[in-house]
Amino acid sequence: MLKKLYVQTSHYTLSSALSALSGTISFPFLTRMLTVGEYGLLSLVSTTLELLVGVGKMGTQHSIVRFHGEADAGKGPADLKGFYSTAILTMAATGLAGTALWAVVSPHLSAAWFRDSRIPGLFLLTAILIAVRVTGSALSNLLRAEQRTKALMVYRVMSRYVTLGFIVVALLFVARSVFGFYLALIVGELLLLGVLAVYVFVVLRRPTPSPRHFSPALLRQMVAYGVPMMIGYELAGVILNVGDRYVIEALLGTGPLGLYSAAYNMCDYVRSIFILSIAQAVVPIYMRMWAEEGPEATGSFLEQSLRQYALLAAPVMAGVAAVGSDLLPFLASEKYASGAVVLPSVIAGMVFSGATAFTGAGLFLHRKTVTIMTLVVAAAALNVGLNLALIPRIGILGAALATLLSYAGLLVATTAFAQRELAVTLPWGALVKAGVLALGMYVVVVQIDAGGRLVTLVARVAAGVALYGGALLAVDRPIREQAQRVLAQLRSRPGT
Repeated sequence: MLKKLYVQTSHYTLSSALSALSGTISFPFLTRMLTVGEYGLLSLVSTTLELLVGVGKMGTQHSIVRFHGEADAGKGPADLKGFYSTAILTMAATGLAGTALWAVVSPHLSAAWFRDSRIPGLFLLTAILIAVRVTGSALSNLLRAEQRTKALMVYRVMSRYVTLGFIVVALLFVARSVFGFYLALIVGELLLLGVLAVYVFVVLRRPTPSPRHFSPALLRQMVAYGVPMMIGYELAGVILNVGDRYVIEALLGTGPLGLYSAAYNMCDYVRSIFILSIAQAVVPIYMRMWAEEGPEATGSFLEQSLRQYALLAAPVMAGVAAVGSDLLPFLASEKYASGAVVLPSVIAGMVFSGATAFTGAGLFLHRKTVTIMTLVVAAAALNVGLNLALIPRIGILGAALATLLSYAGLLVATTAFAQRELAVTLPWGALVKAGVLALGMYVVVVQIDAGGRLVTLVARVAAGVALYGGALLAVDRPIREQAQRVLAQLRSRPGT
């Protein structure tokens, strides 16, 4: 089963890498086309959309992944035809309701609530994206539940580059503003939703959603599982993830918000390439293992997977801390250089967040959605409280520290509660080993100064990869054996 994890992780990794490559184009393009304040405004609107889309999904996307295996095995209240109809029709309806409600409410939001008077108008403009993204989530999560990682990879990459193309054309030739950005995004995402629907219903020939096949019994199960996930993983999760944007805008304005958002987004690109993929791949695999092979096999798989995650995540944290002060201004321009102060805390928080996919598996498998909701809501409340306490004192660094502390607390609490449902042995040896090696890499790498920002950046990255990779091969036998197996497979291929 680890082989399947590696294969599917490689699909997600390639998708993330290609998507992040588009980010290396869009990120410096947007930070140069827009002012720091406009970039902060873009971040605030995107954050609000994320919240509203989370509400519109009603947690049903989590139910799709959770219950697909049961429907496919004939163990649920509906067959696959009923499963598709119930999931898609439900999410399409809630997405449209979210768009309609926000279109009514957003024009009446007082500009006095925000420092920028353009915000209510942008909210109204982007309301259509709620329905588009919720419906798209239904279709893409069905692909994820079926473990069609190649198709999902192609769609995600295509989405990034198609929308990027529309945005570049709009900002260069139509309107160099946040309004131009979102107009292009709306056109691009509508087009992509149509492409995805054609693929699912025409190419894959999946059942066309029909009210005749709608299953109220399945809907009750999906709602019971999904609504607490929506409150916990969507609403509270988004507040935990990006709620600091509202506090920064309210207390400091869009300028500091732009600095923080640029640094945060750069960390997100790094996370997407190196560590998010394994967390994305592991969930549908252990869900199916639980249904087919039982708790012992699932626990063993999670232990091995968490070990891989730890060995990969530690050098990512150390690497961002070592090269971030050069990488951020190189990508975003010098006007964002002061935002680099938040990078180590933000990337560490992201790593802790990703680890909950492994350590919290017992809660997901046993449908302890109320527990999950409670833990995430508590972490979100802690995050908001820390932001309110720290930002007035130390600025955007306070927001970064709040992110780190909140995710660390959530990881500890999730692990403690999940162990009661499914015992997963934590790989303490691998954690210590990865931490020591990553710290050693950091100490050496930060001493490198090649005389110029770009040259130093390249030298530090190359040295860090060589140092950590070489040291890990030298001291970790499982990694060494994996490397030997990969080399043997490559040598056995025809023509090599």
